[in-house]
Amino acid sequence: MNKRKMIYKGFNKRRKTNYSKIFILLFILVLGGFLAKDNIKFNILDDIKSISDNINIESSKIKEFDYNDIKDELNNKNDIDKEETKEKTEETMVASIDEWTFYTVQVASMKEDIEVKKLTQNLSKSKIPYSILESDGVKKVQTYTSFNKESIRKNLDEVRKSYPDAFLSEVNMPMISLEYTEKYKYISEITNSLNDLIKNFEEETLFWNNTHDSINMEHYNQILVNRKSSIDKIKLEAEKIDYEGMKEFKENLLKYINDVYDNIELSSKSANEQNENISKGLLLDSMQGYCEFIDSIS
Repeated sequence: MNKRKMIYKGFNKRRKTNYSKIFILLFILVLGGFLAKDNIKFNILDDIKSISDNINIESSKIKEFDYNDIKDELNNKNDIDKEETKEKTEETMVASIDEWTFYTVQVASMKEDIEVKKLTQNLSKSKIPYSILESDGVKKVQTYTSFNKESIRKNLDEVRKSYPDAFLSEVNMPMISLEYTEKYKYISEITNSLNDLIKNFEEETLFWNNTHDSINMEHYNQILVNRKSSIDKIKLEAEKIDYEGMKEFKENLLKYINDVYDNIELSSKSANEQNENISKGLLLDSMQGYCEFIDSIS
């Protein structure tokens, strides 16, 4: 019994409160709190200092643009604006292809190819120059040509001996005016060369009107050389056309001058072989081709 009482002796006994121990414990906790707070504060300050030391103050500022920063961009934009304004306000010029008139003797107008072939074969046998102008589905068989109305009348009298219904035909080519700016100045070069080509046609008609016996081949070949020069200039400038609105003009012009170029080669060959009727017919063909070219761009 005494042993058991000794084992449970402290449990049934009321304990006294030890205030001194509680005070010491509280003091330690408060002191620890202050120390911990100061440590955190110091750590935060140290971190802030560390961050600030690594920040480039100048680079962190909001960039302030001045004229020197954007002048290149402004200059580029101004250049573009000036170019657009220049195109809008650039002086518009006008280039013209001269109006001209030539005369020819028309033998017949036919629709059937077989009839045309039969007629042209007879003209060839008679050494009468000819060419065919197709218009509105009708083939007009014409012969001889001149810029002078009176000179063509002699040819009319000759043709009527075999073809009584032949008549004098007047073909009028209108003036063609083309507007352009400095950027498209090749238009002016083209019109100038076309005007030279027209004068060259007139020169050849005068040559044939004044040729009665033998052909002066030196003079004739020089006329053809000058024509080729005009053709070369036209082709050179026509190839520069890059304006969509003139695409058809370009295509038809190149086709026409290529046809004239082919006629030049054959004209010289025929004249050398004393087949002047073929050379005269090719001249008429080139002039009629001009008519077709004008119709294509009208």
